[in-house]
Amino acid sequence: MLNCDFKLCGLFLDLDGTLADSLSVMYEVYDRYLDHFGFRGNPDEFSELNGIPLSKGLAFLKKKYQLIPESSTLQSYYEGLIQEAYTKVSPNNGAQKLVEAATKANIKVAVVTSASTINAQTWLEQTHLDQYISVIVGNDSVIKGKPHPDPYLKAMELTGCHVSKALAVEDSQIGAQAAIAAKLETYILKQKTTNHLKLEDWPAVAGFLDRIDTLIPILSRV
Repeated sequence: MLNCDFKLCGLFLDLDGTLADSLSVMYEVYDRYLDHFGFRGNPDEFSELNGIPLSKGLAFLKKKYQLIPESSTLQSYYEGLIQEAYTKVSPNNGAQKLVEAATKANIKVAVVTSASTINAQTWLEQTHLDQYISVIVGNDSVIKGKPHPDPYLKAMELTGCHVSKALAVEDSQIGAQAAIAAKLETYILKQKTTNHLKLEDWPAVAGFLDRIDTLIPILSRV
């Protein structure tokens, strides 16, 4: 856990499933995408793809289901489904309370996501959370996305926050791998698919959150 002399500089939040209550909506997108080509998706496959950059996930689906269209066409179609779906996505319970508390404490909040920067920005503006966000690191901001540490290293670079003064919150194992590889103190927001997991199933994770705003007391720990 955190040292008693810890003073937070940066709070780095994943988007889908963490800041945004979007997993069920994103599953609908995945399901609609495969249905368009005559296939059925499944929750286990979706879970394995959760957290990785879209281009990598679509390459996996193209190969597995032997989809004929060009990769650029497939990505454009999927991104169109995402943009439509995001209009129905709300912040997770407690998300606004957390980012408000961080802002009041002069903590820089970064969204570190496998979504595109424009999709993340559009959603943040739509939900009026953009006023609390200092930095967005989307999948187009780095060459190597999650589970590589690069997105979180970029967030530290842009915010000027040292790794010892920053926290990350994720909801997927792929996302957690990225944050931990960047040597960040990392918390996991529980989902229905991860409720059965124990701390030992997530090596080096600092702890689990039932709601994202349960992190607020840690923000003021000095």
